[in-house]
Amino acid sequence: MKVEIWSDFMCPFCYMGHNRIQKAIEDFGHQIEVVYRTFQLFPGLKPQIGKNLYESIAELKGANVEDIARVHERLAEAGSSEGLEFNFDRVVPTDTFDALRLSHLAKTKGMQKQFMEAVFKSYFTDALDISDPLTLLQLADSVGIDAQEAEQVLQSDAYAEDVQKDYQTGSDIGVKGVPFFVINNRYAISGAHAPHVFVEILEKARNEDIEDGAGHRCSDCTCGKKHG
Repeated sequence: MKVEIWSDFMCPFCYMGHNRIQKAIEDFGHQIEVVYRTFQLFPGLKPQIGKNLYESIAELKGANVEDIARVHERLAEAGSSEGLEFNFDRVVPTDTFDALRLSHLAKTKGMQKQFMEAVFKSYFTDALDISDPLTLLQLADSVGIDAQEAEQVLQSDAYAEDVQKDYQTGSDIGVKGVPFFVINNRYAISGAHAPHVFVEILEKARNEDIEDGAGHRCSDCTCGKKHG
């Protein structure tokens, strides 16, 4: 079975969704291939110096500052109950492109999950500037990626096409916001749902795989498998 996850580092719901799908996979108890895909929300965004997070997001989305603040306050409370620390009062939105490129380097090393968790924490908990090369090199090194290799990536356009390809693939299948999950090429789920919701869909997808393997015919016959 496979789970594909589209996300961006400056999205707090992605951090929570990343945490919840991991919990769901543990509860599910069966082997799953997790594929992390990048989906940059605000390409070319410059660090929003002099603006707090709520003002920056409100301006980017054309929303009300008070509404944005209330959403983030509830999110911080929910995150705390799940072991995630959000320090929204210190977080400053910034460009995530280089961090996303490094996540693709991490993927080639089998360290993408660890790198993503390190970046999420550095951004939302430690309030670091994840567009800063030095910060990114330290994060790469912290998960075991050679700093010199990471620096070579940052000084080039390496993995830029991978970031763009993931974005295009997501757009082609209808991704408009993140996190976005595709389970076993069957079910698309938008948003950071509770772990039990993911478990229910994982179980459903697994049962359908078992039925298909036994010659069962899907009701809509769109899964692309041959049936007996």
